[in-house]
Amino acid sequence: MQSSFQVLGVRVDAVQMPEVVARLRSWIDDRPPIARFVAVTGMHGIAESRQSSQFHEVLNAADLVVPDGMPLVWLGRLKGYPLRQRVCGAELMDAFCQASGNAYRHFFYGGAPEVAERLARVLHEKHGIVIAGTYTPPFRPLTEAEGKELASFVAVS
Repeated sequence: MQSSFQVLGVRVDAVQMPEVVARLRSWIDDRPPIARFVAVTGMHGIAESRQSSQFHEVLNAADLVVPDGMPLVWLGRLKGYPLRQRVCGAELMDAFCQASGNAYRHFFYGGAPEVAERLARVLHEKHGIVIAGTYTPPFRPLTEAEGKELASFVAVS
């Protein structure tokens, strides 16, 4: 059973970096695989979710909501959880790549043009990860054709 607390109607999981990395690895190793996602948020994201019911739903639908901000860590402590530090998204990515090395294939999606490629290259050089591919979509919703093309590209990567 996973421990969590509520902040303005959003579930925040009382987790720390090593537990998150271990959970990600166990999810990847599960057979058959299940699509899952992690929301990395601080108080700003939770405040934004009060303005957007759709974003609020996305946060609460996440398989894991990690506290990326000291105010969430402090609130967790006030609720009795022994949180020591925040789970910063960039540090989580680096810790996961370090822990997993070449055990998994990584696909980098999003960002400005060439950012995903640079990030993939840096993490490959630093941790020896296997790069399955990268994709930097336009900053707009994908067309149906682009979505299908992306799905086929990721499936073969």
